[in-house]
Amino acid sequence: SRAELTSRVQKMRRGWESKLEDLQKDVNAREQFEDRVKQLRDDKRKHMLQMHHGVDYLQRNMSMTLEGYSDNKSEKMIRQADKSKERHVKAVEIQQDLEKQQEQQGIAWLNRGEGRRRERELQEMEDRQREERVERQRQWLIRLAVHGFAFQTGMKYTENKGAFELQAKQKDAVG
Repeated sequence: SRAELTSRVQKMRRGWESKLEDLQKDVNAREQFEDRVKQLRDDKRKHMLQMHHGVDYLQRNMSMTLEGYSDNKSEKMIRQADKSKERHVKAVEIQQDLEKQQEQQGIAWLNRGEGRRRERELQEMEDRQREERVERQRQWLIRLAVHGFAFQTGMKYTENKGAFELQAKQKDAVG
């Protein structure tokens, strides 16, 4: 099919990438590859020993370098390694803090609509409470005015009660 042909062409073009992909997929091929690499390393090591008449210069140089360092140099190297590790740890911590901060900013950005909705609801609730308070004050003032009017009317009636009675007696007497 057309898809198979394109995949084959891409495998041929990519070369090592397709081989690597095949090795990652197939466990047996991967083990064979690792065995082959190990065999090649061993062969190279044997060849180097033959060329240098059985002397492993690489191992010899490594051991000489380690012996050649004085205690001060090795201590200095250890301190430098410690400082390097501290810098690395600090850099990792800073990177983690930055990633956490970016994640929080991303979450806040994603939830910004919900935050706006919450703010709007709070504002509406405050407005309702303010309107209810104003309405309670208005009702209280109306009741206070009615009560004051009733009280004054009652006081005037009590004051004028005697005059009304006198007028009523005079009317009765006249008529």
